[in-house]
Amino acid sequence: MQKTLFCFVKQAVSIARKLTDAVVMQISHPAGNGVAGWKHAVLHFLRLRMEATLQEVLGWAEEMERVRAALDLERGEFPGPSALCKSFDRAPMWIWRELLQL
Repeated sequence: MQKTLFCFVKQAVSIARKLTDAVVMQISHPAGNGVAGWKHAVLHFLRLRMEATLQEVLGWAEEMERVRAALDLERGEFPGPSALCKSFDRAPMWIWRELLQL
C-alpha cells in the first residue's frame, strides 16, 4: 500500500507543479505567505484518494518521510487543516475539475 500511495503522490506532485502561476496563486494564500499552492493541491489529491479528513491526511503525510520529501516540507511545516480548507474554497471549481481529469 505504501508504495502505491507514494506513486500516487509523485504523480500528483508532477501534475500540480505543471499548473500555471495564475492557478497556483488562486490556490495558495493571496498574500504569498505559507505553503505553495501546488503543495496544497497535492494534499487535497491525497485527501480524496485516501477518503480521509484533512487532519488525518496531514498527520499521515507528516509522518511519511518520502511524502515529506516529495512535497519538500519538514515536520511542522505543513499547513493546518483550516488553511487547507480555505485553499480548497479559494480555488474556482474549474481548477479542481481540470486537475482531477489529469
